[in-house]
Amino acid sequence: MIANIQQAATLSHAARNWLPPARTGNPVHPSVLTRWSDRGIVARSGERIFLHTWRVGGQRMVTQAAIEEFLEALNAGSPASDDLDDDSVSRRAHEASSALERLGC
Repeated sequence: MIANIQQAATLSHAARNWLPPARTGNPVHPSVLTRWSDRGIVARSGERIFLHTWRVGGQRMVTQAAIEEFLEALNAGSPASDDLDDDSVSRRAHEASSALERLGC
């Protein structure tokens, strides 16, 4: 249930104003939020995570809290970049370099 209906916004407003731009620099398309709501995304844990939206007067609505919960659930358990130590990074870089040399690149 929506905690406060005044905090809800349309998916297009949410995509334009509450999410960072896509890799291209353009705003996230509202259809992305629809896809997150309808199909969900499989997290690294294998669990399917859905964005909670509501229909109000024929339009789909979402709250900032729902988006934050979705993103937190999606990123739960994923390793932070700070967790990587220099040895593991340099070891992986060396392995990648060796593999490229074997391929003749």
